[in-house]
Amino acid sequence: MKRLYQFILVSLSICGALFINSPAEATTLLDARKAVIKYIINKVPGMSSYQGVLNSQIDASVKEAQRYLLDVLPLSANQGFIKTQALTIVNGQQDYSLPSNFRRLITLAYRNAPAIQVRPEEFYVKIKSASIDDPMFMIYDGKIRLWPTPATGNTAEVMFQAPPTDLTTEASLITTTAEFDELLTAASVYFLAVMIGNGGMATAAKEAVAEQVKAKSVFFNTTVIEVKK
Repeated sequence: MKRLYQFILVSLSICGALFINSPAEATTLLDARKAVIKYIINKVPGMSSYQGVLNSQIDASVKEAQRYLLDVLPLSANQGFIKTQALTIVNGQQDYSLPSNFRRLITLAYRNAPAIQVRPEEFYVKIKSASIDDPMFMIYDGKIRLWPTPATGNTAEVMFQAPPTDLTTEASLITTTAEFDELLTAASVYFLAVMIGNGGMATAAKEAVAEQVKAKSVFFNTTVIEVKK
């Protein structure tokens, strides 16, 4: 009975320690800032403190890191940022406004099929082959321009990536998925190191970011279930 009592006490103490030491999710800009400071103190050789680094510099680095992760991770890793918006196609109207929270286009479905996106450098080469059966579009000056000019009313759907929520105060919420908290911290440290000119810290953080991005990319690219037709 005594041994059982001792076992219970030890188990409770272990559970308590695990609970106390569990890292909190970086849910706000302030949380992310604290995580960056902790990373610097614990993992950067020769950096016993973060004195001389301004909070505003850390915050700017966190913002840049959020945008960076949207660019380097697979779309399937950031599904919360994928949005759709319907477009009402009007007869004779060629230009349409982009969604207000637009960051990057994924695809545009027009006449029940994906339209072909034309890059500016390809414009004069490809646009002549646009037709009702093979519609094309280009994004420029904050608008979507369709070819050929619609001759009938219709609908289209834009699938796009939205930007992270703007971090304006310490209480602003981090919209990057909590699973990427560690990666967000390492990326923030990298951009901070570049900003303040600390080459050693930049190199160490860059390696950590590269390893995590590679691991996350492989995971999300291999776990997406595609429907076979």
